[in-house]
Amino acid sequence: MVVTRIHSIPPRIEELFYVRVLLQHRPAFSFEDLRTIYGRVYTTYQETATALRLCKDESEAIRAIKEAITAYNCPGQLRLLFAYLLLDLLTLAITL
Repeated sequence: MVVTRIHSIPPRIEELFYVRVLLQHRPAFSFEDLRTIYGRVYTTYQETATALRLCKDESEAIRAIKEAITAYNCPGQLRLLFAYLLLDLLTLAITL
């Protein structure tokens, strides 16, 4: 048995973010296996996550906060995540 820890990934690193989302919901033995659903190989991880309905209508920041509420016990960790999300959104807004 192998136990690993998946670190948080900011949504601005899109494909890596979706790889993390997929790995949290299904096992995979290769990168292609991770993009394969019912025999169909998707081109990107975002397409795969969307096909599995892991990323629905809500924004990625709201999804991250909801996930953190169930995973973190300390209010300080939630505040830190909120600050990181604000910085990511600010950085994204500046680049647009």
